[in-house]
Amino acid sequence: MFTSLFRDFQARYSARQEPENMRPLAEAYWRALLMIGLVMVIGVLIYGTSEFFGVMNNLSAEDPTNAPASTALNRPQLQSILSAAHNRQMRFDTPQTATPTDPSK
Repeated sequence: MFTSLFRDFQARYSARQEPENMRPLAEAYWRALLMIGLVMVIGVLIYGTSEFFGVMNNLSAEDPTNAPASTALNRPQLQSILSAAHNRQMRFDTPQTATPTDPSK
């Protein structure tokens, strides 16, 4: 059965310039595109569903190793971090005073 279908398709494709062979070739091409699209949609749905349930399982997990670690900063640590960030921003905002020398002179 498949050999005869393949032989018929091969014969139509070899004579694809004939008008009577264009419709079956176009129909086979269209059906192949539809099947590829359908497989892609099903694959995306399966992948999305598995990712969704994976995230839901992680959210409902009672295991503390999966929970993010919460580190509380005390006031001196927070102040040192903020001052370091402020100093870094000030260094970034100040223009560079040294101008590059012109190598052509």
